Amino acid sequence: MNFNMSMNHPMVQSQYFGKMVEALKELWRTQQQEMEQLNIGSKQDFKHHNDLPLARIKRIMKSDEDVRMISAEAPILFAKACELFILELTVRSWTFSEFNSRTGLEKEDVFQVLQSTDIFDFLAEVIINQPDRVGSSASMSVPAPAPPPARRSGAATRQIKSEKTGTRSSSKR
Repeated sequence: MNFNMSMNHPMVQSQYFGKMVEALKELWRTQQQEMEQLNIGSKQDFKHHNDLPLARIKRIMKSDEDVRMISAEAPILFAKACELFILELTVRSWTFSEFNSRTGLEKEDVFQVLQSTDIFDFLAEVIINQPDRVGSSASMSVPAPAPPPARRSGAATRQIKSEKTGTRSSSKR
């Protein structure tokens, strides 16, 4: 921060939370528009709108002894829920990083969000109990994304990936 007030100061908290609320509104507005514009003709089409591996999600679900059968739709819904969870955590963390005048997302930003947000507090205990691994990706800073995460949707990510590889998706998403 550019001035001598801590994050505990009410004025600083108000500015931070105002910025975060706007970023979250933009995230959810973008997600709603993306879902409304999906051109899905079948279950198979919807299956390909995930950025997370469905087989791995299904394997994790099966690792629970109480889970006997898994419908075809369940991993797809879990994948979307995980994607939204990660997006919101990232937007909140990014807002904290920006507020502290940093151009990269650091683990401290994520940890601050985990500690200060009720819906993520269950993860704060997990993070506290994990030893810090030197050289791991968790202990390194991540460079700032081109547009803030609130403005990048799953479709935009796929488009960027295809532009980098020089390939073009054969089906419209």
